[in-house]
Amino acid sequence: MTKMEKLLEYLKTVYKDGEPIFLSDIKIEGVSYDTLKHQIKELCDRDKLKRFDKGIYYLPKKTILKSGFHLSPDEVADYKYISRFKNVMGYYSGLTFANAIGVTTQVPVKQEIVTNETTALVKDIKIKNLKYKVRKSKTHIDKDNVQILQLLDFIKDMDYLCDEENENNYVYISDYIKKIKVKRKDVDKYISLFPTRIYKNIYEMRLDNVFA
Repeated sequence: MTKMEKLLEYLKTVYKDGEPIFLSDIKIEGVSYDTLKHQIKELCDRDKLKRFDKGIYYLPKKTILKSGFHLSPDEVADYKYISRFKNVMGYYSGLTFANAIGVTTQVPVKQEIVTNETTALVKDIKIKNLKYKVRKSKTHIDKDNVQILQLLDFIKDMDYLCDEENENNYVYISDYIKKIKVKRKDVDKYISLFPTRIYKNIYEMRLDNVFA
């Protein structure tokens, strides 16, 4: 088995077909970065690996479509900033999240993401033809706190994220809080990370009694 074939076998054991592969993530003992780049290029030349963009690849995935499977910018953003190998490191915020829970029909020009995976307070990035606004998390995000942080992030700005004419905003928000079973102790643990206006928003929306 050649070194290139060994690399392919390694990738197949770590990644699923169609899953983003970041060149910077591949660490193989005894293989230099330049050698790795050369082997990756050979795999792409032989159609064993597909190139999405600079430094981003994926294993071909079978599909019934004649055009074949193509990795999307959102899938790359999810993998880079939201969740990778079952490790949660970010969440969608702003209008992206508000739209998801039904309190607005506004569609964001840029998807907004809060993540551990950036050192910049805020930066605009572009993945292929889509734009994203990426913010540094106020605290370390993990699977245990991601939902409460996402909720509090929304509440701090909900006065302009919610459609004013939507009479069901309270219902949508309270139903979501009940669904993810937010507890008062979780709110108390993280609320101080956010601007003081969050207290006003909780009071005006009568959410205080919704927390378990």
